[in-house]
Amino acid sequence: MLINYAEKMGLELPATREYTGFNDDSNIAGFAKEAVERSFKAGIIVGKRGNVFDPKGEATRAELAAMLVRFLEAIPRSD
Repeated sequence: MLINYAEKMGLELPATREYTGFNDDSNIAGFAKEAVERSFKAGIIVGKRGNVFDPKGEATRAELAAMLVRFLEAIPRSD
């Protein structure tokens, strides 16, 4: 959702690191793979223990809050 929001708002998220993939990449739905990769490159998501993304799991409030903070920090500012 955050990647879709960034696109709708015309926000360019920086790629601060290379996508190394997750151990469960094959479980990530095709329509979501690009967003997962872009989110990882921008530092918004980091995955869970064991280098898994857990695409069928549920995010906790704390995980969502962390992603939102990282998303806001990644947005380029025009001061």
